[in-house]
Amino acid sequence: MATALENLKTRRDAIAQELADGKTPAGESFRQPSASGDGESVGYDAYRASLIREYKDILELIANEDGWVEEICYGVA
Repeated sequence: MATALENLKTRRDAIAQELADGKTPAGESFRQPSASGDGESVGYDAYRASLIREYKDILELIANEDGWVEEICYGVA
């Protein structure tokens, strides 16, 4: 049985591949305009943006799970 960390990494890799391919799992290009038909609408820009948000969230979860945290502090002059 896969661990939570392994599952997060698997999903991260799947999202990265989908973004690199520029296509939805159904093979529709992100580069085409949004479409609607049969009472359904598909916003490819919104779908791509949601993938990017999910990818960033997963990266943060993986970093926390791995114990790696980056902290940036700025001083005041």
